[in-house]
Parts: sequence; structure tokens; C-alpha cells
Amino acid sequence: MTDNPLVPFQMPVVKGDSEERMNPAVLQFIMTASMAAQMAKMRMLEESKVPTGSKSFKLTVTDSITELSVGLVEPWISFSLVNDGPSGVYVEVNEPDKLLDKVPVNSGETETVDMRYPIINIVYLQAESRGTAAVRIKAKTGKGG
Repeated sequence: MTDNPLVPFQMPVVKGDSEERMNPAVLQFIMTASMAAQMAKMRMLEESKVPTGSKSFKLTVTDSITELSVGLVEPWISFSLVNDGPSGVYVEVNEPDKLLDKVPVNSGETETVDMRYPIINIVYLQAESRGTAAVRIKAKTGKGG
């Protein structure tokens, strides 16, 4: 403790030959506590990879952007989209900016998106110009954070 009431705590130091340094035991405690906190975060991240459920549904996609808001409670880890046609479908996850830059999923094809962690909150779908497509989606949900 210090004599100054405005400074309630001061790090313990070891005084040496005209040099002050932190007490090694205190430094070791700080490093150990920091590593334990990081390990706890990594464990939570790894546990979030375990699917908590699944969802599946069918919908018709037009040439207007369709936004599937998955939500923050049960974000998706991965999903498979089966295009039953007749038009191709563009698929993008979380950000629609590059939706039309992608290669479309053609009729009869399956597209699988696996993010490995539950970070899929929104899926954007759009059929090719002046087209429609029937699609089936099966998703694995995870624990939101």
C-alpha cells in the first residue's frame, strides 16, 4: 500500500541495484490468470461448434432478394441448399454486397455452406433475372453468443 490516499493500490516491486522491477510471483500470477481466461474463451468457442438442433424448410425464390433472418438466438453453423429449379439461385451469407458476384446454384444442384461456428445470422437468396426457383434448405443450428 502507498501513503497517498488517492492511489489505493500500487504494484509490489522488488528494489535492486538502482532499479525497480515487478515481483516475479505477482508477474507469474498475472500471466497464469490471463492464460486461464483465454483458455476459458477458447473452450466456449469450441463448445459452440456442437450443433444444438436443425431446421429444414422449402421456399420459392424470385429475382428479388429474399432475406432469411435466422436470428441471434440460434444462428446456423451450416446449411445445405437444394435448388429444385427451374432457375439458378445466388446465395450469400450475412452480407448481401457480393450476392450477384457469386456463381449461381443451378437447377438440380446442391450448395453446402459450412462456417464451422454458429455465425450465420442472415441468408440472402436471389434467383437469376426474371426467374424463380423452388429451394429446400436444411440447417444445423448452434448456440448464439
